[in-house]
Amino acid sequence: MTVRAFFRAALEEETIRDRVESLLGEGLDAVIRAVMGGRGLRVDPPTARLRAQIVAAQLLGIGISRYVLKISPLSDVAREWILAVVEPAVAAQLGVSQR
Repeated sequence: MTVRAFFRAALEEETIRDRVESLLGEGLDAVIRAVMGGRGLRVDPPTARLRAQIVAAQLLGIGISRYVLKISPLSDVAREWILAVVEPAVAAQLGVSQR
């Protein structure tokens, strides 16, 4: 399944949307806790899920804008450029200080 097909399906099909919601709810916050805990960072359980969902919403918005809607210039720039711009914001949302 292509990225574009994935986003289209997640927006249009309830079963896939439910699966994405499950991943964003339970799976992603576990990943965030593991990553932050692995870096020796204190994870605040009451906000871990919310922080994970904020990051996921941002990344989903970027993915939909880039791959489904193909909004320029976002759809035209190199992935590495997007990562360089988004990484500090994601780190801040997760409470990770930049070195």
